[in-house]
Amino acid sequence: MILYNNKHFAARSDHPNDDWVGNADYVIPDGSELAEKILRLYPNFEIVTDGGGDLIDVSETEPAPIPPEPPTDHERLEALEAAFMEFVSEVI
Repeated sequence: MILYNNKHFAARSDHPNDDWVGNADYVIPDGSELAEKILRLYPNFEIVTDGGGDLIDVSETEPAPIPPEPPTDHERLEALEAAFMEFVSEVI
């Protein structure tokens, strides 16, 4: 498995322990405890390195919040009507 600093990874069964692409930031043996941890946590992890920049672990992070659904046309129309009625009641 190869891992990049942006947390993207790739694995090939015919290249389980090498950088077949030539530009990986880290090479992790396929099936290793660390490789399994990356697969389990993806994309909610941070890369942990030692003082020399070598990958030693990944730590779990909180999932990114799910953005709210945009309002439907019906909800937008209701909000517009309510605002218009409030405006009219203030003017009259």
